[in-house]
Amino acid sequence: MFPMRWLPPAVLVLALAGLVLAPAKPVGTQPVPTRLLPLDEGPSDGSFAYFRAELAAAAKQRDAAFVEKALHPTVLSSFGEGEGPRVFMEFWRVRDPQSQFWPRLLRVLELGGAFRRADGVATFWAPYVYARWPDALASVGSERAVILSAQVKLVARPERDAPVLRLLAFDIVEIERRASDRPDEPYVRVVTVDRSVGYVRSDQLWSPVDAHAGFQKVAGRWKIIAFVEGD
Repeated sequence: MFPMRWLPPAVLVLALAGLVLAPAKPVGTQPVPTRLLPLDEGPSDGSFAYFRAELAAAAKQRDAAFVEKALHPTVLSSFGEGEGPRVFMEFWRVRDPQSQFWPRLLRVLELGGAFRRADGVATFWAPYVYARWPDALASVGSERAVILSAQVKLVARPERDAPVLRLLAFDIVEIERRASDRPDEPYVRVVTVDRSVGYVRSDQLWSPVDAHAGFQKVAGRWKIIAFVEGD
């Protein structure tokens, strides 16, 4: 490229104007992830793996006494409803075998998670969707969710026999709206990264604002420090 002092005056003016008016490129920006692969660090700590297995067994048996005993004194059950075991047991209706707490807890425990360490204190957060949600998506206005497995069908309509548009695998998608609240056929309308629009079954995706749980080891025993929805 020729030095600017060799350019004709008119061209030099335009070149300088271009330098001034050209939009600056963001510094230090990271590419927005389009997928989030499953992760489970739980087995790396034998004591936590044992506790999680016991908690899952208790959830299957609707064992409210086990859950209550496992609650941390300042356990969080929601944002704005207070804290502590009494609030937790009432908010989630833990003593009710039909409470939605039980299937949600089981699903959270099934979906892996990751350890976080701060100031020498280790906590485990589940599921992995919450624990490893990309920072680049933390401030995105619309709700996002992760396709939980490979070969998940994106269909044209919220119907069981609807045409398949494509297959998704661990994609991060935008939730446009919940399509159905019927327990036998719950679908969610989503938008993929390439702006394809369709429906997936709600049991095939998870959002970081869906139920998530935190655990911490206190005096040698793992305790539930949070089980909440939202952000």
